[in-house]
Amino acid sequence: MHDQSLQVVFFSPTKNTQKILAQIAGGMNLPLTAQPYIDLTTILHRKNANEKIIGDIILFGVPVYVSKIPSMVLPVIAALEGNGRWIIPVSVSGHVTHGECLENMIWLFRHQGFRILAAGKFIGRHSFTTLEFSLGENRPNSKDMHSAREFGRTMAKKLRNSPTEIVLQGIPPSEESEEEEIPERKAQSLVDSPMHDPEKCQRCRVCYAHCPVDAIDFDSFANEQNPFVVDQDLCFRCFGCVYICPFDALSIQLVMTPEKRQEFLQYDKEIQNPEVFLA
Repeated sequence: MHDQSLQVVFFSPTKNTQKILAQIAGGMNLPLTAQPYIDLTTILHRKNANEKIIGDIILFGVPVYVSKIPSMVLPVIAALEGNGRWIIPVSVSGHVTHGECLENMIWLFRHQGFRILAAGKFIGRHSFTTLEFSLGENRPNSKDMHSAREFGRTMAKKLRNSPTEIVLQGIPPSEESEEEEIPERKAQSLVDSPMHDPEKCQRCRVCYAHCPVDAIDFDSFANEQNPFVVDQDLCFRCFGCVYICPFDALSIQLVMTPEKRQEFLQYDKEIQNPEVFLA
């Protein structure tokens, strides 16, 4: 077991998933690969990512996006070859339903030849969190971080004792209509693309560099006269740009129906906790 190397792979526009996986990896305390962290957030990092994912044990995390795996991560998973390696899939929900995200990951990874050592559902701040909604605000908190590290420690113990796969069965991703196939399209009906304040913007292009789908126009920052342009079809409302902007020049504007607002407000009232699967 001590010769096995760990590699941490994540898609994390708002850094929540990255934070949780770092705690899990710390709890496992295993030797890391030469490139220990593989960030799938930007297009450049996802390019040929399968060639860089070489660990004996893979810790793989994504945020839940409209109950599913973010669509831009699916090609990376489809290119991986498990060859009997252990993998630990982790989903991070923004204080709403986890949907089938984790179960879909389990099915896909088994289909790619991985063995599922353990799995976890954790909680982070929802990307739509605004003054109106406080969905998972301040999550992951210290309790979440402790749970993640304990999860890692428990997995390390499992590895030392003739480990077997967890019994949790995966679910194949559902075949939906072409219009519903990409979950990001559903999010576009709930919230507008980022709002831009030209008086605060310093044209540093940090948001442009961080966008997972290259939806922000590079020329928006050439001078003060250029409008801030976001491709409405490409933008999948992760709002990583909002959270990373050093000048608070971007903001979130909800466009959801009153009925959908009530649904999110109900989630806001509930306390959700991590759930892990080890046997």
